[in-house]
Amino acid sequence: MKVKQITDKLSYSAIRAYCTSPALFWKHYIMRDPFVPTLTMLAGKAWHRGLEEYYRGNDSFVEVGVDTLVKGYDEVLDATPRDKAQDLGIKFKKETEMLRENLDAYPEMERQWEPSDIIERKVTMPSPVKGGLPISGITDILEKAGNPVDHKYVGRRDNSGTQKYMIQAWFYYYLVKEETGAYPTYFLASEFKKTKNRDKSPQLIEKVLMYEEKWIKKIDKFFVEVCEQILGQKHFIPNPFNIFDDKDWTEYLNN
Repeated sequence: MKVKQITDKLSYSAIRAYCTSPALFWKHYIMRDPFVPTLTMLAGKAWHRGLEEYYRGNDSFVEVGVDTLVKGYDEVLDATPRDKAQDLGIKFKKETEMLRENLDAYPEMERQWEPSDIIERKVTMPSPVKGGLPISGITDILEKAGNPVDHKYVGRRDNSGTQKYMIQAWFYYYLVKEETGAYPTYFLASEFKKTKNRDKSPQLIEKVLMYEEKWIKKIDKFFVEVCEQILGQKHFIPNPFNIFDDKDWTEYLNN
């Protein structure tokens, strides 16, 4: 059976799952077995949900975010071994307190940019490159100028560069063009660190990845090779969970 007959599109998360484990990809993206989120994943979802309402002008955005975390907790708890439930409860209380404090602090820290009316909009389109499968994704928030902004809620400061965002940014590059009619100029990753600095102030770091034809063409090739691998042809594909800090990814981009 060809994969074309059982999946009609690929997302960034699906590509990442396949490169990490084809079995994981099959389980969640072909058989549609639902993910059971971790508390960390749930907190990230709640952060996104709160900021989505903030940029829509909802003054209750903090409560929306916290409510998302609270409502999703039972699913996480159900998947947790009984002997670890108490520890999870303690972590949940801490996550809830941090989420509320950080959402409260966000408006004073954000760079002053004007969002467009495209917020959390799902986009599906034909393959942007010959030989690939259709792609889909959610345009998180777009600036008025049409550049994508992806909000990340992280546990610790990441001092690495922007290479690790290239595949995700590649999806945004074509999906934004499909949605707005124009290619974006850059991809902005807004990383909000959960824990505060020593002076107790929150920490927000913004990283900009400029779109350049050279690396976009390399990801074009990478995407086609992933699709061909799914369809049965074999290629070496770097693992996106560890490629960004080793020489494999650098060599792949430079070849």
